[in-house]
Amino acid sequence: MKIDNVSPIRGKKVLFKPVSFTISNGEIVVLMGPSGIGKSSFIETISGSLKHTGNISKKIDHFSVFQDTEQLFPWMTILDNLKLSNPKANWKKYSENLKLSHKLQNYPHECSVGQRQRLTLLRAIHSGRSVLLCDEPLSGVDKDTAYKICKEFLVYVKKTKKKVLWVTHNHEEAKLLGKVIVLK
Repeated sequence: MKIDNVSPIRGKKVLFKPVSFTISNGEIVVLMGPSGIGKSSFIETISGSLKHTGNISKKIDHFSVFQDTEQLFPWMTILDNLKLSNPKANWKKYSENLKLSHKLQNYPHECSVGQRQRLTLLRAIHSGRSVLLCDEPLSGVDKDTAYKICKEFLVYVKKTKKKVLWVTHNHEEAKLLGKVIVLK
């Protein structure tokens, strides 16, 4: 995926200095910058929701993960939620790798915030989509849990050759995950 001189446009305003980068298979590019600069707007731009400067290589087959943990339908079990993104995936096996297979028959409210975030990222990884757009997906978890999730996520990204655009304010998280781009 190639991003060439891209910046979101809101109204007639270009939000920040345009950026250029490429995300290869199995790679995570991390966006950082001050609050309000337009990091989330950049995610919207890549997903095709906002006008922008520059060029994005092609229409992107993406899966979005947001900063809250409420991306799972509360009236459905965890397994049923996971099946929405890919009914054919071996969710039992994938959740065993995260030591969460015992939660598949639970409802989201019966899982901790960290468990819901790991399950949401697991769903994204195995969604069948080639690009993952992650907008501060770990903002609701503690530092130690976030570190563990990042390590697990890195393994999955490399294994599945996903292209990931990740937004965070956490410098440690950014350094751990991949190439960092600071928006100005």
